[in-house]
Amino acid sequence: MRIKITLSALLIFAIAVSCKKESVPQKPTDFNFKVKMSDKINDATIISGLYGHLKKFEGLDSVGVPVQNSILLYDIEHKETIEGVAYQSEGTTFYDLKKLKKKDIEPKFTVIPNKNGFYQFDLGDLEYCVLIEVKKNTGYYRGGMQVIKGASDQLNDRELRIDYKSTR
Repeated sequence: MRIKITLSALLIFAIAVSCKKESVPQKPTDFNFKVKMSDKINDATIISGLYGHLKKFEGLDSVGVPVQNSILLYDIEHKETIEGVAYQSEGTTFYDLKKLKKKDIEPKFTVIPNKNGFYQFDLGDLEYCVLIEVKKNTGYYRGGMQVIKGASDQLNDRELRIDYKSTR
């Protein structure tokens, strides 16, 4: 019985020693988060941050339709690189997300609104660059990429719009 306990202890020690510290992310910034909003949530459940609805508008007199496009939040340190992958198409600025991935730049947070287009996120006191993925590998934000700053004591309602087709 004593031999089994000793062997078990040695096995556990060997497993613990074999884990390499380098293979484990060392900083909170090494993690990316993907959040899909529940269809049951339609009002803010956070005490600070941003919440609202993501809607798509097509045509000059259109009414916004809720959509579930991914909202991408990038660390502010990548702002210049994100601006560097911008391109124009029919007078609208888009962002090549594939080029960002090739440069190992991934969103810190990906928020997927629910079927009603509702989203929410708490940014703490940090700044992020915001884009909306309008189609695979294509980012957009009305008026160009935006920088938003969180505030730990404020809750702001903000409607996000995909409306580049409504201006044609």
